[in-house]
Amino acid sequence: MSFEATIGLVGGALGYVSVLPDYLGLGDSDGFHPYLHAKTEASAAVDMLRAARQFAASATIALNGQVFVSGYSQGGHAAMALHRELETNLSAEFKVTASAPMSGPYSISGDMKSRLLSEEEYFYPGYPLYTMLSYNLAYGVYDSLAPNSSARPICLLRRRSIPARKPGSTPSMPAWRAR
Repeated sequence: MSFEATIGLVGGALGYVSVLPDYLGLGDSDGFHPYLHAKTEASAAVDMLRAARQFAASATIALNGQVFVSGYSQGGHAAMALHRELETNLSAEFKVTASAPMSGPYSISGDMKSRLLSEEEYFYPGYPLYTMLSYNLAYGVYDSLAPNSSARPICLLRRRSIPARKPGSTPSMPAWRAR
């Protein structure tokens, strides 16, 4: 059982109706997962909240109208997106009682950009690339992602060259990551 499922089970054991929505493009859904795309993260969660409310009504489970929102990492970003969606567009339907987005990538255009353009080594190059592909899917940033297309400038994000390494060696990892 996943850690996320355990959190839902503990919530249920404490008397909460717990919903753990999947993201679009993951699980049994088709298509590319729009990583860090707030609109689709929020829509998946809203759909799950509505389905849970409908199920509770059909099973005669009384709900008190309180909504608690939380998530960690990408789930933190998704929790913040859901909280914003509920308060901005669905406040008549859902009342957020408390929200705890944790350790999410919240500053894509600020912190992520600064991190990529800094002189520090960045150990997770998949995240910005995944974000770029997701935003391209959502917003049509590039006409094509084929070689020699307008997407090519993504290769220029690093200002310094990557230091040469001996074959088979790996960069040092932060202590919290090495465990």
